[in-house]
Amino acid sequence: MKAHYLLVIAAAIGALLLLAAGVSLWSRELLRELAYDGVQPFRVGGYRVTIETQSYTFAGSDEGPARIIVSTSDGNTELDSSFNNDLYMDVKPAYISWREVDDARGLDLLIWRPYTDGFIASAFVSSGDGRLHTLEPPLTKDRLTPKLFARSYK
Repeated sequence: MKAHYLLVIAAAIGALLLLAAGVSLWSRELLRELAYDGVQPFRVGGYRVTIETQSYTFAGSDEGPARIIVSTSDGNTELDSSFNNDLYMDVKPAYISWREVDDARGLDLLIWRPYTDGFIASAFVSSGDGRLHTLEPPLTKDRLTPKLFARSYK
């Protein structure tokens, strides 16, 4: 009887560990938004990286062109972007996610930008050398449509 309880507890712990590993892998694929205007530091591998976003200060309004400045050991690189912060939209100029891209040790930092009806990642910071690289072919993600203002006209 006692062995049965230990077996059930061991199975429950194993299931929780598998669930935690699955959630961890799934959360890496989620896009994390960066501020409209701000500087965010990151550690990619053993390297320090900063991403600066400029939207209001760059466009002078609540929507339009934006700039992403990625600072690595290689120097600064500017990426063109866009943003929209009007009444119905909340599209930041930059988003990030973590994924193994270049087969170097550790997860790489993908930089996502708004693109048509979703997001595009055409650049990443490698955990192997801490530098910004072009992602060929670029990755795309569909935008999740907010349901708050969605209406159905049937």
